[in-house]
Amino acid sequence: MYSDIYNFKEFIVLFNFYADDVKEFCDSRIKLLEKKHPHLSMYNDEETYSFNKGYIQETSMIHVKHIGNFRLDDKNLYEEFFEFLHQKEKLKADPKIFTYIMEFVYQKFGDKKNKESKIGFYIANNERFLNTDQETDVVSINEYYQRNIATSIEIGAIAQNLLMLIGFESYMVSGSIDTDKQQGKSHTFNIIKNKEEEYFLLDVSIPIKSNNKNYPLLMPIGNNIIQSIEIDYNQTIPKGDKENINIRYTIPIMEKENTKSKDYPTN
Repeated sequence: MYSDIYNFKEFIVLFNFYADDVKEFCDSRIKLLEKKHPHLSMYNDEETYSFNKGYIQETSMIHVKHIGNFRLDDKNLYEEFFEFLHQKEKLKADPKIFTYIMEFVYQKFGDKKNKESKIGFYIANNERFLNTDQETDVVSINEYYQRNIATSIEIGAIAQNLLMLIGFESYMVSGSIDTDKQQGKSHTFNIIKNKEEEYFLLDVSIPIKSNNKNYPLLMPIGNNIIQSIEIDYNQTIPKGDKENINIRYTIPIMEKENTKSKDYPTN
């Protein structure tokens, strides 16, 4: 019924057709992805880059070094996203969908203003998270909502599943970024592939401000996944001034045939 999960254009047709039955349509998409991508365990390590393909199931554990583990265990999130899309203008095959993803993610997590320390959050709950078995004790993604503590890995993980649900082949990349002010900062972002086998870097955790609106960074990177990309853009700083910041993204694989570019291992 909803056979092609790697086709955004087909998704739009079905999404608009089943506008009155969002839950059934959403559940069907999730079942397709769960069948295609069985139970996965995923780790994000600051010292070992990873390039991960596939839908992250609610039982999968995502490990953040020196912090703790979390799971995307909120299936209501996806139905909420579909309802959110229905509030927008009729979906079309254009880049607005990536802005909608960014808007929804920040609606759930908060907009990063007066950001609470993520480490402080764990310290405050140290009996649950720091003094327990970090291989088994996991934070629910629900505990991040509206705390303004989500960083690129939580944002990238949710973006990964939203992209998969709407028909994109997506990869969650744990790489790094270099700026004029900081070198080698661990950073998670996404890479998507279209039907023409073209790859794009998508980063919804570093919004670009233009005409007083925020947009996710979307950058074509060709037919092969290359190791690093330099991107220049204007970022508005708190005083309202603008400064040109050079960002280099480091992607941890060279070719799409690399063995790291595969589904997560099955338990």
